[in-house]
Amino acid sequence: MLKKSVYFVLALLIFSFLISCNSETPIVEKFKVDFVSDNITIASIEVEKGKTVYAPQEPAKEGFIMKGWKLEKSENLYDYSTPVNSNIRLYAVWDNIKVSVSFDRGEGINDSDTQIINYGDVPSKPSDPVKEGFLFKGWKLKGNTEFFSFDYSVKENITLVAVWEQVIIPAEYSTVVFNTDGGSAIDSVIVEKGKTVSRPAEDPVKT
Repeated sequence: MLKKSVYFVLALLIFSFLISCNSETPIVEKFKVDFVSDNITIASIEVEKGKTVYAPQEPAKEGFIMKGWKLEKSENLYDYSTPVNSNIRLYAVWDNIKVSVSFDRGEGINDSDTQIINYGDVPSKPSDPVKEGFLFKGWKLKGNTEFFSFDYSVKENITLVAVWEQVIIPAEYSTVVFNTDGGSAIDSVIVEKGKTVSRPAEDPVKT
């Protein structure tokens, strides 16, 4: 009787083992989503077939703003509600940061302009401004004492101020002679060009 019980237990165990071996464990198919920025894979995420992928932490890039991710041949940003059914590679999409370079030519000059350039680029040197009675010396950063060099890489909004040097022009003079028509002589007067002459303090006398 004991032997029969032992055989029965052994048979039950063997039967259970065979059933467990024959039962198929479902295989979950997975795909890989690579996130690439400047030819470097910064993240690789496994996703079950038919599921959606989430965006990794955004990378940083000096002078650029991250817009999102896109498939290699797509013009549009990737839609994260799209089911993943194959291995895919998503590429970072960047926008240049823009900075402004303003030119302050000084009081009395209406000709002013602003250049908008990419972060890190150098501005174009404008034509030298003209101001009557002054000589243009160059440009300085507002609040700076050194002249600005136009090979300088600009990474923020800046204002360049024109530097002027007043030109001293020697005055021109003329001699005014008074013709008294035979009367008493009146001393001549030297007058600066463009100025008016005053009437002599005394009138000539003629006898």
